[in-house]
Amino acid sequence: MKRKFFFLFLIIAVLLSISIPVLAHSRSDHDKEMEKVFFGGRATNEQKDMAKALEAAAYLTIDQFGGNGQKNLDLLESYVDDLPKLEEIDISKSETSHHREYTHQGWTSKYHDIQSRGDNDLDEEWEKKWKLRKRIIEDTVESIFKFNWWSGIPLIGRALPDYGAKGDSLCALIYYTHLLGDHEETEKMDQYNYLLPVGGKVNNKDIIHEIMYHCNVIFEAQSDSREFSLFTMKLEEINSKYFKLIKIDSTNIGENQKYASEVLQVLQDYIPEFLEYEDFYQNSVA
Repeated sequence: MKRKFFFLFLIIAVLLSISIPVLAHSRSDHDKEMEKVFFGGRATNEQKDMAKALEAAAYLTIDQFGGNGQKNLDLLESYVDDLPKLEEIDISKSETSHHREYTHQGWTSKYHDIQSRGDNDLDEEWEKKWKLRKRIIEDTVESIFKFNWWSGIPLIGRALPDYGAKGDSLCALIYYTHLLGDHEETEKMDQYNYLLPVGGKVNNKDIIHEIMYHCNVIFEAQSDSREFSLFTMKLEEINSKYFKLIKIDSTNIGENQKYASEVLQVLQDYIPEFLEYEDFYQNSVA
């Protein structure tokens, strides 16, 4: 009898020692990735707060769903004036089977094909919400990095919100950093199918090519440098891995998680250094 209890105890001990992977990409995971990509491993407390603000804006633009998100709006009040109300941007549970189909298909997507309710008016209605949601990232980025000298002037800053090409591309980079975190967590095809692919698309409609395009805009003055060439080369190497997969399905979705993590690591390795050479960045976080 004692031997049976001993073996039972041993089996339980072994099972408890096995680490069980946490599937959900938590808010703290997104916060840490945003901090590493945009402020490196040397972030001050103020910069960590900035990273949290950028991720709060990304959450409201990309993940807000079913009446959630008021705490994120509250957090952004110290950065952005005239935020939309939650009900103005909310995706209700009655509108879709999964919120990702509304927000995870690309920064410039117009989401014309959303027909979850079979309601032809839904696309137009969603276009208005999507513009409001994107504006949250845009206003947060402008508040932190101040691309335009008039942005801090009451009323005028709101009336003339031209963020410029660099500002828009920085917003896109924040958006795709968040999406890469979603790819890291996704291990079921029914959730993967709502995400813009990471790489391997012949028409370049994937996250890797979107990142390369927007980084060329943000870091135009550095695009001829050796470091920028290495950055692009490493992204292309990951993209080539997707071509070898041909397509993502249930048998290789784990590879997609792995490669998404590799893209995030490339961003973490290079983007902070590139940002150090940009005036808009130095003037805001120094």
